[in-house]
Amino acid sequence: MKKLRILLLLVFVLVVMPLVSGWIDCTPSCPTGFTLLGNTSCEGGTCFGTCTASLCNNDWAQISNTNKGWANGGADDDRVRDFTSAYPINSTITSCYRFTFRGAPPVDPLNISMQVNSTPPSDCDSEAIGGFAQGTDGPPGADPWFSGMNNYVGSSPASSIRYLLKTMRAHTEHNSYTSNTNYVENASGGGSIYCTNNAAACIALGGSAICDTDCNDNTIRAYTVQAYVVDNQPLVNQPLQWDANIYTYTGCGGQHVELNRYQKFHLIVNTSSMYTQYNATSCARTNEPPTASNVNVKPVNPTAGHNLLCNYTFSDLEGDFDINSVIYLPAVKF
Repeated sequence: MKKLRILLLLVFVLVVMPLVSGWIDCTPSCPTGFTLLGNTSCEGGTCFGTCTASLCNNDWAQISNTNKGWANGGADDDRVRDFTSAYPINSTITSCYRFTFRGAPPVDPLNISMQVNSTPPSDCDSEAIGGFAQGTDGPPGADPWFSGMNNYVGSSPASSIRYLLKTMRAHTEHNSYTSNTNYVENASGGGSIYCTNNAAACIALGGSAICDTDCNDNTIRAYTVQAYVVDNQPLVNQPLQWDANIYTYTGCGGQHVELNRYQKFHLIVNTSSMYTQYNATSCARTNEPPTASNVNVKPVNPTAGHNLLCNYTFSDLEGDFDINSVIYLPAVKF
């Protein structure tokens, strides 16, 4: 009986890939508002670039200061409002703007006063609110350019207050300065907002809470209301309820008010020059597989029982090394 010897010839298959660049280029990213310059370069596993943006120099210079106010509200002493002239913002912004609402000076209490001379039938409180309005006349204009900022009152309050950006707020259960010494101090408060021509500059100034980029070709004015209004929920004593009182704007009657005075609140406009900021940026390139070329398998025409020897040229542009550039496969017998 003969033994059957089976020789298994291992067939070695090598896929030869074309020699290409070992890296896949990437595009570096920039922070919000920055633009990537066109001179991106790549070396090894990294691509490099430069981000640029125009930022504010913070060399603020005053270009406008207007004030308004009233000594006595007249026939409607329980609800009085006033506003400065509107400041027109350029259609093309090439600098940074800072707009400041400054309340009436608190040094003399007579600058801010709500004096009540009789008791109304309803529970009434003294309220003051002020800040920024869009438009040139009358109540604040709808959909102002600063509507995305903090303390924007929106469209729900009464028409004399809606669309206002609030930077001053004062409340007292009684007369303005006889029973609540904080009222005059609060009513003299204020704040600032900004406008620039790009998001990066806004972020550097404090972000979207106090800065916007679409004020161009719009207006802004300082706007103030002081009123003696009905307390809708007398047993609730908290800021949200105080806002509800002034937002509802139900007056207690001018006959109960001896003096409603709020003198010389200001709209102050400052501008700053801009400079170009350059920031370096980079990204990691993707590593491509290595390649093999000049593949040579010996013997050229193998038969059963032959050992196989394969050699090739290894290439990897990332600089990685191959374990071995020669592969030896002995014949296997069964």
